[in-house]
Amino acid sequence: MLTFGLISGVGTALHFAVLLASVEVLALTPLTGSVLGAICGMLFNYVAHYHLTFGSTAPHRRSLPLFVSGGIASIVLNALVMAALLTTGMNYVLAQVLTTVVVFAFNFLYAKHVAFRT
Repeated sequence: MLTFGLISGVGTALHFAVLLASVEVLALTPLTGSVLGAICGMLFNYVAHYHLTFGSTAPHRRSLPLFVSGGIASIVLNALVMAALLTTGMNYVLAQVLTTVVVFAFNFLYAKHVAFRT
């Protein structure tokens, strides 16, 4: 779980960097930036979790589609929670922090029990 948390922390930092750059530099909406960041974080997390967290020996032809399916579910969950929090007028960075807590729990359970199960 520690390795999962550390790697996910790097993926989350990448997510936040893309979110902030999307909003502050590219003038995209916070929801769009959040989704783009989630996609970048998902791609990083797949490679890192496959090799480092779970030391998976499952073939990529099995693991990748499962991880991407979970990643899509995670991105949808991220978008739904983020959109709900933004409608309250909450600052987009705080909304993303709270959203990240919800998505982290989902991602760990999905990765452990589905994507990287050997």
